[in-house]
Amino acid sequence: MPNQSQSDDAQHQHCDKHSRPFQNADEFATKFDDPSRDEWQKPDEIFNLIDLKDTDKLADIGAGTGYFTIRGAKRVPNGLVYAVDAEPEMLSYIHKRAKGLGLNNIKTCQSHHHQVMLPEPVQAILIVNTYHHIDDRSAYFTSLKRWLAPDGQLVIVEGKPGTPMEPPPQLRVAQQQIVTELEQVGYSLCKESTALPYQSLQIFTLKQR
Repeated sequence: MPNQSQSDDAQHQHCDKHSRPFQNADEFATKFDDPSRDEWQKPDEIFNLIDLKDTDKLADIGAGTGYFTIRGAKRVPNGLVYAVDAEPEMLSYIHKRAKGLGLNNIKTCQSHHHQVMLPEPVQAILIVNTYHHIDDRSAYFTSLKRWLAPDGQLVIVEGKPGTPMEPPPQLRVAQQQIVTELEQVGYSLCKESTALPYQSLQIFTLKQR
């Protein structure tokens, strides 16, 4: 279970992610990358469901300090992971972290909250605890389709009601609402899992024309 500082930090992200820059990446890393997070975040469960090939490319949007980026890079040793974040300090932290771990298959990409730009399409796009922060989701996810390979997967992980990961009331997005919104702009739900205790886990693909 998330400890109090992790729960408080999750709420801090929910309340002010757009307006407050992350000035101390080391401080956030202590919270985001606490080893106890694995118990409830279950990154292996998520990556097992995505089922990446070792040559695939992954985009981790809202990468933060690289919790999923680092794990993803180890899953695709002959592929590539794009760590995407709006905060330059976070991207710098990930770059240094990857270099220290000898991971040469991580590239950082600075993005904007209203649009993501990648160098190329990828086989999977991972968005964790960020969906509810996106203001114009119709435009955002319509634009995002250009960066998803034809057989690619869009992975959405969101805090569930009644859990420490639940967003504040004004930001909550129900699982069915996520499905409805993404279907309206050209995605189809292909997999979902109840493995995560505090978050929903849904995987979408592009609708076939």
